[in-house]
Amino acid sequence: MHSKELIERIEELANVYSKVIASLDSKERKIEMFESYYKIIMTLQQLQTSEAIQRGGFRK
Repeated sequence: MHSKELIERIEELANVYSKVIASLDSKERKIEMFESYYKIIMTLQQLQTSEAIQRGGFRK
């Protein structure tokens, strides 16, 4: 099971990336940073889904 601390750290990292992307002037650099940001968000979503499944959160 993934720890809540890991999920919280990934959320913090995503917030930092979001702020960095907003502060960039170069469109190309924003795209590069967004690609990394997207990977972070997808990882976070996978961890949260996995955590919920392990807790039985998606049972009918």
